[in-house]
Amino acid sequence: MDLRPEGPKRALLALPLEVIVDILSRLDVPQLLVCTRVCRQFKKIVSQSDPLQDYIDEFLEEKINMQRMKDVLPPELQADDDAEVLSNAIEYMEYLQEANRKLSERLDSVFEQQEELRKQILSVARTILGPDIEGG
Repeated sequence: MDLRPEGPKRALLALPLEVIVDILSRLDVPQLLVCTRVCRQFKKIVSQSDPLQDYIDEFLEEKINMQRMKDVLPPELQADDDAEVLSNAIEYMEYLQEANRKLSERLDSVFEQQEELRKQILSVARTILGPDIEGG
């Protein structure tokens, strides 16, 4: 019984390794992973190719980052489509930045009012207790 690959798979494996890696690198990652289940030679080529492993790692990192982004978005901004998730995340970030700016302005105003109130209290205390009170 002959266990060598037949047909197109055999012809592909007859090509130089660099050419095979180049061909496989043009597939999207899910298709590439299917190829690793086609035969042991494809699995070995993919597992031993640094560029293909980097390609798979980048894909997985992107998927993980996308999931993290989905996890922090409010339910009404979550979506199945990655492009929509990115668009919603940008919108949400802009909303948060604006809310942060408004909060910062409000805090500055409160601190200014607090300082003004401190000065008024100190002025009243000086009037009542005399000019030697500390803090002025």
